[in-house]
Amino acid sequence: MGLVAVICLYASAVLTNIKAKMISEFTLNSFGPTEFKTLLVVYGLVIAGIGAMGRVGWDRVQLAYGFLALLLLIGLIHLPVNLIRSVLEVNARGSDPDTTEWVAVREKSVNNS
Repeated sequence: MGLVAVICLYASAVLTNIKAKMISEFTLNSFGPTEFKTLLVVYGLVIAGIGAMGRVGWDRVQLAYGFLALLLLIGLIHLPVNLIRSVLEVNARGSDPDTTEWVAVREKSVNNS
């Protein structure tokens, strides 16, 4: 479950960076990768605090898994919604794609000159 949370976080960050590159402007979202990362950190601190208090009962373990599942649900819903919004914004504001040919230049080595 933790791996899925990290993948959601990185995917959201990559999507934000790609959108910023394509429209040449970094826009702040109301809920983005930084806010999701903050929720994950708060979750980790709360779980560490519960563990430090001692007796961890089954109800606390279930609550921890339930809260992590809620965070993952938020991340997994947010990702496609943000993807659709980003595609629409790039299509509306982005510049034309660069379709020029690649230029490959090799430097002559010192030994071959």
